[in-house]
Amino acid sequence: MLSVSELVPPWEVATISMDIRDLVQEQGISFDFVRRLANWMAHEVASLAKTGKFPLD
Repeated sequence: MLSVSELVPPWEVATISMDIRDLVQEQGISFDFVRRLANWMAHEVASLAKTGKFPLD
């Protein structure tokens, strides 16, 4: 649950949602759901980059 009222999200979430909505409308960006299992390579790369172990070449 995001907030006490499910109809009115916290302002922080509302602000992020509005930013995403603006990007979608202005730049034609679309989003797709990807299961975590199918996204393991992106997770590995991000984890290595975060720890500084990702080779630059």
